[in-house]
Amino acid sequence: MSNIQTSNGSNGQMAGQQPLFRPPFTIKDRTLVRKGSTIGEPNTFKLEEVRDYLKKLERLQDPVDHDRSLDQLHIDFEGKHMKGRFLARDGISKEIMLVSQNGASQLASEVLPSRFFSGLQELALMDESGEKLSTMVWDKFSGQYDRLRMIRTVNMKVGEEVRRVIRSCHSPGYAPYSNLEFVQAMLDNAGDYASLPVIDWRVTDTGMRLRFAAIDAPLAVLSVWDPSVMLTEPIPMIETWNSEVGRRKVGLRGGMWRLVCTNGMGHWDDRREWSWIHRGDAARIQQGVSNAFEDLFTTANGVVDAYKDALTISISDAYKWMQEELHRAKVTKKVISSAEVALTHPTTTPGGSLASVIDAITLVAQDEDDLFAQNGLERTASSILRRGLSTALRNNNTIPVN
Repeated sequence: MSNIQTSNGSNGQMAGQQPLFRPPFTIKDRTLVRKGSTIGEPNTFKLEEVRDYLKKLERLQDPVDHDRSLDQLHIDFEGKHMKGRFLARDGISKEIMLVSQNGASQLASEVLPSRFFSGLQELALMDESGEKLSTMVWDKFSGQYDRLRMIRTVNMKVGEEVRRVIRSCHSPGYAPYSNLEFVQAMLDNAGDYASLPVIDWRVTDTGMRLRFAAIDAPLAVLSVWDPSVMLTEPIPMIETWNSEVGRRKVGLRGGMWRLVCTNGMGHWDDRREWSWIHRGDAARIQQGVSNAFEDLFTTANGVVDAYKDALTISISDAYKWMQEELHRAKVTKKVISSAEVALTHPTTTPGGSLASVIDAITLVAQDEDDLFAQNGLERTASSILRRGLSTALRNNNTIPVN
């Protein structure tokens, strides 16, 4: 049979047709929800709204866990993307699954030598022979791996299709604890605290973070609370975390939030965090939720008090001091450059005080799409706040810069 020639000569595609969608090498972490206050426009949600959204999301994703050893998972690098199929009695399963970026990273950490996967990916993306070699290399390493693992798959929209995707890989002792379960546990066990206004909530493929306004007021007041009346005031905040793919423990932290710029920051002391690893009976989380909220009111107010103290602490050269502190924290040059610009942002406290520096760093943190990277930069800000307060205490409420 002769080859069919097409008018545009590309990919066997007929003239006028849309290009065929090609999945990426791995499915990157997506932001599924990003709601809450925006700069200068405070907005709040109820926890029930979060619960209702998560119910719909879980139904659409339809998570399925497979307890298999990784020598029973065939990984293939073909068509510039990574895909997997489970081995079956009669050969290889017909269901072809794509792999998320997180799933690929966790699988590779189990199967391949340290830092080997990035090179394997480069090889697979070179050409067809590179794909075949990468498949053979993975098969060689995985063939020696017979320990049981829990592999979670979910439905994801990839292009215009809904595909089954390998989302994560865990040890047998891992206890899946969904975002929905955590929110429901708060609604069922946190009592009146579950009615606190949600001022910011984000859900990605790898994590969930909710931030509550920890206003110590009767709930009757909070039910009609107008956040705009506290637009310029730092308010206490309680943030809750979960990662369905094992990137972070279930946890609650106390911190601070500024409605005028939507900057947030948690407490600098990890010992003040309430957290539970994804193991064992989830009932221990439910029992601890109410106590955590009550305890963290004090922690959150402590962060607000520290920030208010920072408003009164002058720095002889805020620009230089911030540079030195960020270099010490080993953040990237891009972050340092962005923080320098943010120091003069309209929502940043003017005057070059310690609070000005904290505002600049937490403002830059908002540009991080990855929840965990954002949290890391906010933790840097809270550590710098703590060190600045300590320095000022020894220097008559100022921070000298040489």
